[in-house]
Amino acid sequence: MNATDIPAATPAEAPRRKIKLAEKVAGEIMDDIRARGWPIGTLLGTELELIGRFKASRATLGEAIRQVEAQGAAQMQRGPRGGLIVAAPARETIVRTIATYLEFAMFPSSNCSRRLTSSRRFR
Repeated sequence: MNATDIPAATPAEAPRRKIKLAEKVAGEIMDDIRARGWPIGTLLGTELELIGRFKASRATLGEAIRQVEAQGAAQMQRGPRGGLIVAAPARETIVRTIATYLEFAMFPSSNCSRRLTSSRRFR
């Protein structure tokens, strides 16, 4: 029996992907932001403080921060007064996230996200 003879697993049978530590840390950062009431401009901690709080390596924390920054929830500010600062997500980021959710979760055969994000109103 070779690889082409093995039947594909159905979605219910497919093994669940193990969540990476960076994804877990990013989720915890997002939970912290929400728990604080999304206080724009608030310092969540310096890089060293966050490494200690999440018990993560610098590389793992960096990947987690990139994920949070991609969502528009916070930005890492460099310098002596730097650290992870809570930000207001851009409208375009919010629209793109909602459109992607609608397209893949609710309407898998539609072209919803392309139509929403290409709208002049959200550029």
